[in-house]
Amino acid sequence: VTAEFADVADKVVFIKEKYYCMNETIYSYMLMLPTMTSLKILLDKFGL
Repeated sequence: VTAEFADVADKVVFIKEKYYCMNETIYSYMLMLPTMTSLKILLDKFGL
């Protein structure tokens, strides 16, 4: 799926999260298409 975004952006950030609520597991998937400036800010915030 992320390969399809190559025409739109150079970098794709894929974040997968898992939540538990009332004996159910809920998965959340987020795709972000940041600019290089935004990508640097995100990586700095994540400590990477």
